[in-house]
Amino acid sequence: MSETLTLVILAAGLGSRYGSVKQIAAVGPHGETLVDYAVYDALRAGFSRVLCIIRHDIERDFRTRLFDHLAQHCDAQYVFQSLSAQEAGAHGAALPHPARRTPWGTAHALLCARTQLTAPFAVINADDYYGRDAYKTLAAHLAAQGLDSTRHAMVGYPLVHTLSETGGVSRGICTFADADAAVSPPTPAVPAAGRLVRAIHEHTHIGWHAHGGRRVITAQRAEDCPPHAARAPCTLTGQEVASMNFFGFTPRVFEHLAACWQTFVQEARRAPQHEREYLLPAAVNSLIAQGKGTVRCYPSSARWFGMTYPQDRARVTAALARAIAAGWYPAPLWSPDSQLRVDNVPNGSA
Repeated sequence: MSETLTLVILAAGLGSRYGSVKQIAAVGPHGETLVDYAVYDALRAGFSRVLCIIRHDIERDFRTRLFDHLAQHCDAQYVFQSLSAQEAGAHGAALPHPARRTPWGTAHALLCARTQLTAPFAVINADDYYGRDAYKTLAAHLAAQGLDSTRHAMVGYPLVHTLSETGGVSRGICTFADADAAVSPPTPAVPAAGRLVRAIHEHTHIGWHAHGGRRVITAQRAEDCPPHAARAPCTLTGQEVASMNFFGFTPRVFEHLAACWQTFVQEARRAPQHEREYLLPAAVNSLIAQGKGTVRCYPSSARWFGMTYPQDRARVTAALARAIAAGWYPAPLWSPDSQLRVDNVPNGSA
């Protein structure tokens, strides 16, 4: 297909564990944000449009620190994830808890951009670094899909590459239809074929812990557990495939998201919980379970990094400095000759 590929950036989160607006935190040597590097990688991979989803209260800082200079390098727009019942009504159901001050989750955020997305698109978090080959992989998948296709995709990472040394994290752990198949990481000679996802199971409090004189990865599985109840602990190997909210969808996904939003609202009315969120992994899970589409997971050998805690910022800055030193990115990123320098960047993942 020849439709424009759009990169959707989820930038409306509160960042409660980080303590400030991490979406616009400077991590590059010239004040670049993680969004800058994501857009740069996406443009090289074949995306030509950027759509950011933000909150009303960060609009001024978002434009000053990030959006206005991005718009000089690509087709860029932004929309708001609103809490108002009037705007939410356009998605099929009025919002419960009118006094709520926190966003309603990543799947609701994507619904807020529905009218702006009429062709295949990718979705990422604003505070994550995915590695540039991941964008190429999803761009190739999306370019092969028609507007009515229900063949969606995601990029998955080895769990061990997605942990924070600072504290626990939440991750969606994937299971696959070919559960017994051995899948090797992609290489330049052997591109990843991907695997069909069976389910994405939410795990929380994932982190390193000392056990018997060695470090192990422990977690609590939240799936099928009542909110705020004791959650089942488990030990993980680190080789599990983790979802980092890097999905590729066609517009057909919105039919399912809208239906699930109505269900979410009805359940929230019956059992009010002010912190409850409508999240993309849960929506994807139900899409697969109900046979409304498939999701193919492409493995990435890149080392993910991102900002969950304030201490993560120094690690992200150091990792980007190494990528710049290795020739992956120019510094400054958006210098006038950036486009010329893009063609000279070596192939591979930062």
